[in-house]
Amino acid sequence: METIRLDNIDSTNDEAFRLSATKSLPFIIIAARQFAGRGQGKHTWYSDDPHNLYWTLIWKPRQTPQGFQNHSTKVAILLSQKLREHYRIPVSVKYPNDLMIQGRKLGGILTETRITSGNLVLAACGIGLNINGNINAYPDDIREHCCRLSDWVSKPIELRTVEILLEEMFSKHFL
Repeated sequence: METIRLDNIDSTNDEAFRLSATKSLPFIIIAARQFAGRGQGKHTWYSDDPHNLYWTLIWKPRQTPQGFQNHSTKVAILLSQKLREHYRIPVSVKYPNDLMIQGRKLGGILTETRITSGNLVLAACGIGLNINGNINAYPDDIREHCCRLSDWVSKPIELRTVEILLEEMFSKHFL
């Protein structure tokens, strides 16, 4: 599966949809920074730290639109399990799509789809995870409510290790 790495982008989900017209599916977009990252609804996702992970997979789902409902929640549950197992940390899910550790936000999931004539033709699942970023540089209203993975593992985390965990999880459950 192709992985496209970018320095700066508005949104990895938006770029995945743009590139889906010319690229073979599935593929992954990873950005060092996003300047218009977002979460559910009108929430924004602070994504200006290249030591965190801003990742999107785009693919053609096999499910119907009805069978694809709550995809972000399913991903959050599976990813929390994967992180608990791999890093031995107390990750939980705050419904519908947030990853939490002891009440502080570790990451979030945003799934977006394209439906044509009632058929699910594309899905993009974006995942933002605070990995090694400098939390002191985050805006005040975010800093007090978030955490990073490296705080719980007591050493810097290789971003590629987390990318591989995501690829394995999606390959097993969704592709």
